[in-house]
This record gives sequence, structure tokens and C-alpha cells, in this order.
Amino acid sequence: MSKGYGTIQRAIIAAFEAEPDNGLLLSELCERVYRGINCIEKKHRVAVARAAYRIPWLAHMKRGTLGCEVVFYNPASVLAYGMARLKSDRFSRYERHSDPRFEWKQPRSEADLRAMLVPLGDHHKHVVEGGAWWRFAKTEYAKRSGDNETYQRLKDEQEKELAALGESLRKAFGYTPPLKPERPPIVGYELRIGYGNGDTRVFDFASRRKANDMVDHMAPGDDVCFCQIQRLYAGMMEV
Repeated sequence: MSKGYGTIQRAIIAAFEAEPDNGLLLSELCERVYRGINCIEKKHRVAVARAAYRIPWLAHMKRGTLGCEVVFYNPASVLAYGMARLKSDRFSRYERHSDPRFEWKQPRSEADLRAMLVPLGDHHKHVVEGGAWWRFAKTEYAKRSGDNETYQRLKDEQEKELAALGESLRKAFGYTPPLKPERPPIVGYELRIGYGNGDTRVFDFASRRKANDMVDHMAPGDDVCFCQIQRLYAGMMEV
């Protein structure tokens, strides 16, 4: 029988209830759970991550920066999903990062990211109904809430749009040649030896190595004009 949420899980839930439209990095979530602690250590991050993973309605994604820090969010909110996407994107220039490969002259704050999702923002089109992030958030929420019918419908719509996009890209970027017909399997090798007097002798071998061995061990005095090895295919022959 379940004992309910633990102390850390209740603190995590309280953090998302206070900020329902936000996505929180693991480090940000630790600061909200362990208020008053000046130095967040590895044990705190492990405890919070373990507790967050066990909250069934809470979703997560990984950042594209060094270390792949986890971002948690509530998929019931499309804006929360949008904030998680922006915080996880290494090109969004979010100020909270520890990746030495990225140094931005004008890093963005959390308020700057939120401004990108409001009307007239660069990414507002993704969070409105029908937008790409709107569908991702709704699909994840339906999956976690057990609404299988809605989940399957949204997933089918997404796959249909991706298929249409792929087809349009194939038409835009040129003709794709048809696949070459499969060759029949190789069943052996044929060695043809031509002599100076006009005679030709033919030998069949199960492997090319054996045909090569015969050519390599031919006597220097033989009046050989040419040696030709060709593959033997099932139902056909190809040089």
C-alpha cells in the first residue's frame, strides 16, 4: 500500500504549484526544495532527482549542454513545456549553465525566455493551439494521465504531418532514383585460360581463392595468353 508522497516530493509539488507554467532545471528545483542551504551538493541533486522521477505526472527532458542536466516540467501546461524546451536548448542562451563551450555576450534570463512565448514572441507560434510544442505537451499529458484515446489521436496526427513533411522535402530536394534490383546469390567462380594455340580451358571453383591459387601456381613455361575469373550467379553469369 502506498504511503503517499515523501517530504522531498511534497516540496517539489509545492514548487510546481507555485510556478505552474515554468520548467525547472534540476539545480533550480534543488534551490526551491532546499531553501536556506548555501551550497547544493551532489547528495541533494540525487535526492531531488530520484524523488521527481517518482512523481507520475511530472515529465522531464535533458539539456543539450555539457552534463545533460535534466529539466522537469508539468505537461499539463503548454507554457511549462515551452520553458523546458527553451531551457534545454543550448542555443537559447539561458544564463543558467556550466558548459565552458558556450560563452554568450548577452545571456537570456528566465524572464527573457518567457517573453519569447507570449504573443509577438519568437516562439509564440509553437505554444498556441495546433503548434508543434502545444501538440508535444498535450501528447505527453495524455500519456501520463492515462487518456489513451487522446494520446493515440495526437500521435497519429503528428506522424501524419511528419510523413507529409518528409514527402515535401523529397520533392523539393530532387529525384530519388529507384533502388537497384537485387543480384542473385553467387554460386561459384569460373576460370577461363586461353593458350597461344587457340585452345581455351574452363574450370569451376567454389571460391575465388581457389581460382586465384590455380593461376598463381601455373608453370612459367605454359603458353598462356590470358586468365579470366568470373562470378557464377544463380540463373545468370556476370563478369
